[in-house]
Amino acid sequence: MVTIREGLIAADPACRSRYQANAAAFLTQLDQLDRDLAGQFAPHAGRPLLAFHAIGPYFAQRYQLLNEALVDDPDQAPSAADLERFSRRASQSGARALVSEPQASSKAFVALATDLGLPLVSFDPLETAPADPSLAAAYYLSTMRRHGQQLLQALGR
Repeated sequence: MVTIREGLIAADPACRSRYQANAAAFLTQLDQLDRDLAGQFAPHAGRPLLAFHAIGPYFAQRYQLLNEALVDDPDQAPSAADLERFSRRASQSGARALVSEPQASSKAFVALATDLGLPLVSFDPLETAPADPSLAAAYYLSTMRRHGQQLLQALGR
């Protein structure tokens, strides 16, 4: 964020104070989001997020969650052994939902969730942004808050 702010100032020094104020306001929002998520996930430290493939590795690491995946690569089809292993892990962990991405889904994963009687919750990796760039900051903040609520559901809040 600081690098972006400094790049904008270098490109447009006349608007320095506006860039500084906007960056400070957004950093305050990011800090609050981080504090909120840290508080929500603290009771779940060390618990697994069971997903089709490793989702949000930085998110999981930041909030001390274990990223456990059915497959390593989202283009990989799970084997029968993968499905058996994951099914056992889901039962052992007490998971209340499995985590998927809107862009990467597997029929086998959906069938597994159905067989286990677990809903799928979505984790958007934010690989795409809204068409209107002015909405990007609000989109990021709202998506991360939504992630928090959905992942708490998966952890069995």
